[in-house]
Amino acid sequence: MSAIDIITLAAGGSSEAGHGFNWLFVGEHFVNLVLLLAILIYFLKHPLKQFLIDRRRTIGNKIDEAREKIEEARNKFEEYNKKLENIENEISSLKDYIKQQGENERAEIIKRAQETSEILKREARETIELETRKAQNKIQAEAVSKSLEIAKNIIRQSLERSGDINRIDEFIKIVEEEKWQQSQH
Repeated sequence: MSAIDIITLAAGGSSEAGHGFNWLFVGEHFVNLVLLLAILIYFLKHPLKQFLIDRRRTIGNKIDEAREKIEEARNKFEEYNKKLENIENEISSLKDYIKQQGENERAEIIKRAQETSEILKREARETIELETRKAQNKIQAEAVSKSLEIAKNIIRQSLERSGDINRIDEFIKIVEEEKWQQSQH
């Protein structure tokens, strides 16, 4: 029942009976309400007061914790800002360092390539000289061999006519020994 229903009932009940406003009904309910509020205040005053004190303390503690966290966050923010300011310098110095390392490595690679090139050129010259000497010796040996063959044939023909074949064989042995010694050099 709402307050309007109670007032309507109190007003309506009295008008049906022909009487005026029912003060007795309103007074009884008012006294009951006052007594109920007095009892609630008496019994709930201390727990309610304690609850409000505890609640205030809890809220105060949470506010203090929030302030500490805000201060911590502010300090971290400032620290990260300082780091961010320094990071550009660090990045720049790292770029310079990496660039210098790359240039040093490039110079070292070029130096090694030039040294290797010089070694390969020197070895190629030596190989060419050695092969040239071998070819010259081979050509000389072939020329000597051919000359000896021709001389052998000429001498044999002339000695066959004269009949001195043993001298030819001795001469051939001497020439072949000479040829062998030349091929060793």
